[in-house]
Amino acid sequence: FTMYPIIGELVYGPLGDMIEVLSILCTIFGVCTSLGLGAMQINKGLVRLDLGTYHGINRNGCDVAGQNCTGNTGMEVNRDTQCVIIVIITAMAVTSVILGLKAGIALLSQIAFILSFFILFAILFLDETWY
Repeated sequence: FTMYPIIGELVYGPLGDMIEVLSILCTIFGVCTSLGLGAMQINKGLVRLDLGTYHGINRNGCDVAGQNCTGNTGMEVNRDTQCVIIVIITAMAVTSVILGLKAGIALLSQIAFILSFFILFAILFLDETWY
């Protein structure tokens, strides 16, 4: 009904239905794109943590020459891992929605706030801040 001022009574016909379908599809595609790109970034970040990458040099699970690195867990950047990450994120989102505004979403926002401060202090105090 947000298009009512522009197209008037046509929002109640096929044109209004097409606009609603288009807006729903655009929202779905936007969420899927964000979730997919986010899963790829999380996957790459977990692999870097597993390999102990620092200044572009892998430090964990490497052979003597430092050429073949598998890391501690052998995690790789692949679709299977990204699918698992998407399932976990989706399960957390569904659980948050089911628990409601007071319990679920408030808890997620508090966890995100605490994690942001943890990351801030970890960057400032645990290592050199060369960047």
